[in-house]
Amino acid sequence: GHGYDIHALASMEEAGQPLVIGGVSFDGSDAPAYEKGCVAHSDGDVIYHSVVDAILGALSMPDIGQLFPDNDPRLKGSDSEIFMEEAYKRMSE
Repeated sequence: GHGYDIHALASMEEAGQPLVIGGVSFDGSDAPAYEKGCVAHSDGDVIYHSVVDAILGALSMPDIGQLFPDNDPRLKGSDSEIFMEEAYKRMSE
């Protein structure tokens, strides 16, 4: 399957969260701090989201936005690893 993901970058104040790429947080804890954050409902990890979308597409399943809608308050600020785990689970079934 094919997957892609796009999120805007903004000041940390506006984004409200750090930039996360491939599970690495650019907030000074995992990697050097970056002055911009990712505007997203979850952590906005574009690599994880793209991989999840590719897996779901290969399985002819709904895309990441349908399985994990950005209007679900339970997913606010969530670690995208949970999306990867769900995609893996569905792939293994």
